[in-house]
Amino acid sequence: GVTSISIPGGTWFIEVGLRDAINAGLVEGPRIYTAGRFIVTYGSIGDYEPSWVGTPEHTLGILANNVSDMITEVRRQTKHGVDFIKLADSTWGDTQTFAKEEMAAVVEEAHRRNARISIHSRGAGSTKAAAEAGIDWIMHADLATEGDLYAVAEAGVRIMPTTTFLFEALEVGKEKGRSDEELDVIKRNVDSAMTVLQTARSLGVKVMCGTDTGNSPVMPYGTLHAHEAEIMVKFGGYTPMEAITAYTKDNAYSVGMEGDLGVIESGKLADVLILDADPLEDIRVLQGGKHLCSVIKDGRQVDLGPQSEDEPELALR
Repeated sequence: GVTSISIPGGTWFIEVGLRDAINAGLVEGPRIYTAGRFIVTYGSIGDYEPSWVGTPEHTLGILANNVSDMITEVRRQTKHGVDFIKLADSTWGDTQTFAKEEMAAVVEEAHRRNARISIHSRGAGSTKAAAEAGIDWIMHADLATEGDLYAVAEAGVRIMPTTTFLFEALEVGKEKGRSDEELDVIKRNVDSAMTVLQTARSLGVKVMCGTDTGNSPVMPYGTLHAHEAEIMVKFGGYTPMEAITAYTKDNAYSVGMEGDLGVIESGKLADVLILDADPLEDIRVLQGGKHLCSVIKDGRQVDLGPQSEDEPELALR
């Protein structure tokens, strides 16, 4: 039931080619709105190699430790057809690796080249700086304070918490090789992220739903897409309709189609999911495809083929 996806980072511009193939009708698939390799500095997520190695071409991040290199990378990626640029701060938000002035310079260049810009930001300082620098949307914001989120609200910036990843990392992280120390950090971020959801709602910050699917061994591709809605309702205080709106109308912004997608209105693109149960009564019926009867994309019914019913479930404790 996913008709459009936003891909915040990849290698070799593979996603750009796949997007173009889908748009040309060569293969069937969801609409794709994609970034290239995310831009990192020393200490950012993705900067895992020794400094004399840097970030090899096959890795997701590309090092740019000054504004000039950052702008050059924006120009290179937009030349190759990306839809948006992604910056990446530190892995768990304990260190701010981009200065606000650096963010602002990248924002200016990306916007000049008709590309949007997002940032992986779990920390408090980086989240506030991103909002003030004009970043279009912030991924995660786990450790943001009420003051940080007030700055986000004032700037009209959106957040995409992807708390599904945090819950899944806690549940299966140990068996996937996560250390006890890292799991303690993730638990800290989960607890803070629930407060962030509640505060964002009270301040009117628009929340978009993402999952981080496929970004690590704890998040298998193509599953758990609808669990974010359950988290929003169960822990964030959102109504089921508010969660559905985050997935549809508000999420359209993350694929650059907020004027055409996400609502059922005359003149808009006809993307519709038909279920045999009411998500307003139980938001969990969106999960796993068990209640999915039909998917319509661009006004045309999609052949779903054989559907698996063994999608993993989150305990959400």
